[in-house]
Amino acid sequence: MFGEHTSVYALLKAESPNIACIKCSCHLIHLAASKACMVLPRSVEDLIRNVGSHFSRSAGRQERFIHRILLPPNTRWLSLKQCVDRILEQHDPLEAYFREQVFRDPSKTTDEILNTFSNKFTKVYLEFMSYTLGLLTEFNTLFQSEAPLLYKLKPKTELLLQTLCANYLKRECISNTKVFELNHTKPLFAETKIFIWA
Repeated sequence: MFGEHTSVYALLKAESPNIACIKCSCHLIHLAASKACMVLPRSVEDLIRNVGSHFSRSAGRQERFIHRILLPPNTRWLSLKQCVDRILEQHDPLEAYFREQVFRDPSKTTDEILNTFSNKFTKVYLEFMSYTLGLLTEFNTLFQSEAPLLYKLKPKTELLLQTLCANYLKRECISNTKVFELNHTKPLFAETKIFIWA
């Protein structure tokens, strides 16, 4: 659709040089979320998929939990938030369930699931994913309306960037500088935070 030479856009641009290419905001935010999640440990994504897959194969397994465990989609990262939230909601019962499963029906996958649940950082990563995917999903759903909302793109993008930057930049940096002009990689802007994991 948007290639340089023989795409639909290139052909239209040849006919009407003044047209502007505005790509799908939903697709762009989906790509950004996918790329960002690649920095997280692979074990967390595997946990979400493996837990969903484990329960999707058996109605009997599903009955053991208050809310159905969701199987994440293969292509939509922003749909992953519901799956993450469901695992967080039932984190401790799920961990206990897989401890039992390792003895009752041992397999490489159940061992991996239990090992990931037992890692003290897994819940932290899931909480982080829930928070950030929540921001991105809210931004994304705004642009799934049937009404024309292009005029809201810039202010909503600024708000999203300000919210994200507020998590790791000093408040005065954000309030004194336009968000599109921030150099978020400059160390002097960064808030010094020390985390101690118990």
